[in-house]
Amino acid sequence: CIMLISTMFLVACKERENTDTTFAEGYYRVYTVNNNQTGLTWDKYKVESPNTDDLILELLGQISYETTNFPQKHAINENVILKEYSITEGILTLNFDSMYQNQDTIMEALIRAAIVKTLTQLDEVEYVEFYVNGTPLSDAYEKPIGQMTSEDFIDDNDVETSYLPAVITLYFATEDGQNLVDCTEKILYDGSMTMEQ
Repeated sequence: CIMLISTMFLVACKERENTDTTFAEGYYRVYTVNNNQTGLTWDKYKVESPNTDDLILELLGQISYETTNFPQKHAINENVILKEYSITEGILTLNFDSMYQNQDTIMEALIRAAIVKTLTQLDEVEYVEFYVNGTPLSDAYEKPIGQMTSEDFIDDNDVETSYLPAVITLYFATEDGQNLVDCTEKILYDGSMTMEQ
């Protein structure tokens, strides 16, 4: 009787684990930008490709504007053209053309989050790194963004509430415009975008 109950418990845990974290084998979440362009949404998708390279191409195809399966804003659109990709030791490198840098800052962060969160579901992809014309993608301070995982992005699909507490420092110009004054604030911020935004 104890063994039967233990077996039922283990099966229930396994089923819950599959439901909470991943779908049945062959299914993935394809992330896109929501219609309000304020966060991410996802749809369940069954892949057909048998190997890693084909899986990457298939998932990239599903988040491309050329695919009509999903009505939301596609992560790879007419302004986001992927020139090439490579994968080495768990690091997937995506090289985009120069138009990638012409995007609105918030939209770029959402697109980057959708791509990273979609592709890091693959067992073979631990990190994703973005390049633009062979140069590492940099932030507003010209600092390379580097390798990213899905944990680098928080969105409404991953947390119960989209508002998270934080302590930030804001900088304002003085009245004469010659200096900066710092101000520390406790805030609740929307988890669908980065702290900088």
